[in-house]
Amino acid sequence: MTKTAAVLTRFRPRAHGFAFANAFPAGKPVFVVRVPPFRIPIGDASKGLCGGMVFAALDHLRYELAPPTDPTAAGLHQYLARRLWASFNLPWTVLRIYQWMGRPDTARVGRGYYPEATVPYLTTQREWPKVRAALLRGEPAPLMLIKTRSRNPWDMAQNHQVLAVGYEEVPDTGDVTVHLYEPNYPVCGDADEDVTLRFNTREYDGRAVLHSREGPSVRGFFLNRYRPAAPPSIG
Repeated sequence: MTKTAAVLTRFRPRAHGFAFANAFPAGKPVFVVRVPPFRIPIGDASKGLCGGMVFAALDHLRYELAPPTDPTAAGLHQYLARRLWASFNLPWTVLRIYQWMGRPDTARVGRGYYPEATVPYLTTQREWPKVRAALLRGEPAPLMLIKTRSRNPWDMAQNHQVLAVGYEEVPDTGDVTVHLYEPNYPVCGDADEDVTLRFNTREYDGRAVLHSREGPSVRGFFLNRYRPAAPPSIG
């Protein structure tokens, strides 16, 4: 009989995730730098604040607070922007994103590539054990999803951040399902399906990670570093 290992942390997307999607008005800057008498806008919030939402949701869980439900609440945008900035762990996470974007998906023997250099290998053999260990400790794990292959640094915005909150694994087959808080797909009501990632730790060369809402949109992922911060008063 095939056995399945299952672990859930106390983070529940319906209770601890934001009840609105990672979708913000076009043209709204992520940051505004004030250099009197000027106000300099930086970034475009319509491209997403996913890392900020992941870190902010974790902050609220850590401090036993309910997350704000109104995306237009006073002070919320600034808070999410600050946490987005924190999620980049400058310069290390940004450098790692860029490095992973340029890695291959498939090992090509004789062309200078090895399985250890591919995104699927690093995801399943190096990063997944770290994520699993965090979840076993009861710690939700922020993931940086690599969704594009490019050497253009401007394409880094096409990647995405989510939060792993539990998993199921079949040791006999290597099949893994990771349960997520996914800022792009909020889980609000009982009718909303959980969002997951699926992959196999034994068949990884050239294999994408399957996103339950998007299909094979994820090349791989790595564990991101999180440091808690006390949420401000919002609204």
